[in-house]
Amino acid sequence: MALLFLNKLGELIEMALRDLVRKKTRSFLTALGVIFGIASVVSMISIGEGAQNQILDQIKGMGLSNIVIKSVKPQNKSEESDSGGWVQTYGLNFSDAECIKDTVTNLEDVTILKNHSGRAWHGSTKVPVEIKGVSEKFFNLIDLKMISGRNFDQNDNQNTKSICIVSTGLLKKLSLPLAIGQSMRITSQYYTIIGIYDDADIPSTLVSDYGPTILIPLNSAYKRLGFLNVKSSQGAYEAVSHEVSQIICKIKAEHNVIQTANWVEKILTRNHPSLDFSLTVPLQLLKQKQQTQKIFNMVMVLIAAISLIVGGIGIVNIMLATVSERTKEIGIRRAIGATKQDIVYQFLMETVVLTVIAGAIGCLLGVLIIYLIENSTGWTAVVELSLFIWAFLISCIIGIGFGIYPALKAAELDPIESLRYE
Repeated sequence: MALLFLNKLGELIEMALRDLVRKKTRSFLTALGVIFGIASVVSMISIGEGAQNQILDQIKGMGLSNIVIKSVKPQNKSEESDSGGWVQTYGLNFSDAECIKDTVTNLEDVTILKNHSGRAWHGSTKVPVEIKGVSEKFFNLIDLKMISGRNFDQNDNQNTKSICIVSTGLLKKLSLPLAIGQSMRITSQYYTIIGIYDDADIPSTLVSDYGPTILIPLNSAYKRLGFLNVKSSQGAYEAVSHEVSQIICKIKAEHNVIQTANWVEKILTRNHPSLDFSLTVPLQLLKQKQQTQKIFNMVMVLIAAISLIVGGIGIVNIMLATVSERTKEIGIRRAIGATKQDIVYQFLMETVVLTVIAGAIGCLLGVLIIYLIENSTGWTAVVELSLFIWAFLISCIIGIGFGIYPALKAAELDPIESLRYE
């Protein structure tokens, strides 16, 4: 029985291929809608998943159990400080970190960061950089993957050593080898590189619009660079003085993060009525991003579905025209013993074979689009086997769904009238 079914299926597929090859141009044009629809599904979902994973990895790199607090310029802050100078004073201070430690009970650890804007030099080449002073605790709170070298330890921080951790991107910009142990001039002083990280793995906490991020020991930042940060941009200078640039709090239990963040915000708002701080909860960002991504994926699938429906309508139109052209052939087949069911299977198999071939071409085109986008933008796509399985199933569904009406139309033709058709 199974062998008989396979033989019958093979005959139908062979007949369908023969009919499609006979009208190659028409078959190709008919399949275009499905080809582009499947290609758009494959490429958009793969690129969307890749972009989502990169963003989620950056958020997770900030630590889902962490709360990140930054010093920011208050909206009503005057350009001129209270002392009459042009140095602006605002933001977090040491007492804020101590207050959080003493008040919040479910903290696992707290660390502070000090930011400075500067220049990294090599010969006559200079690159704007963001210098971050961090303690050894920082690396327990933030997932920074090193490709070479090591993190800071307690001894580095206590002895205010002239060492740094840099990114691969910065070394490439300065035409320096990707090797630890070499010296680099940062502002007016020289630092020894003890660690290198990849720019692709940088957590959002370390991302700066000013330039690549360089890490130095926290005490070295205070001793060698001080509290004043002078940032220049397009000929304009901004001088800011604050004790602490960032505070990172790690919470013991992840399910308490959002509740604790609300409590920390109330404490800081009481101490900083000018609201010269911002509070970021990576866990909250993750949930928001996941929800946004779900909506984005639904929209992408909807757009691709519209393309596939348009392609399906094109298939219906062409197949109806094909039925009209092959009316006499249908009459001959009915006259020599073919049943209505045989006619339905014949035309239905033709649309299914057409859409499956179109789906396969669409998958290949989608992979090509992904390759071009990855090479031109540097994005990473996620291409999974399940995506191609779904593309195959969608192609079959389109073939059956949009081919059933023309097939039934062909089967309902009167054999005698069909034989007389010219």
